[in-house]
Amino acid sequence: MKLGVDAVVMHPRAYIAYKELLRAEGHGTDSAMLQLKNFGKPVLTFDGVPVLQSEYVPLTTDSNGNVLTNIYALHFSVADGVTGLYGGTGGAGIQYMKLGEVPDKLAVRYRFEWYCGFTVLSPYAVAAVKNVKVG
Repeated sequence: MKLGVDAVVMHPRAYIAYKELLRAEGHGTDSAMLQLKNFGKPVLTFDGVPVLQSEYVPLTTDSNGNVLTNIYALHFSVADGVTGLYGGTGGAGIQYMKLGEVPDKLAVRYRFEWYCGFTVLSPYAVAAVKNVKVG
């Protein structure tokens, strides 16, 4: 069993605020970028842990007009962490549809759909820092 955080997930506004904080501290974002397996490009990290953006993390506003959000730390594991689910039959999995050629370009457009979900197998697999001010 592997312990520890596998990813930090935050709203894009929190991601921008984190990058601004790195710049303000004089480190810049380059020192926090790592080339990680399966990501295909350098990824912003926090202490070596990938920082991922999700617009599904909600923003709220407090009574003073401050914009707040939550930041989540996730542990991925099929045994005791957060894991993905999808139906293995009945057309589940990745589906694609050819939409046709793009006008005035040498390109073809496709639409990809993948309906899946997540489950949390342990209450210790997700941690949250709540009400982080991002604006």
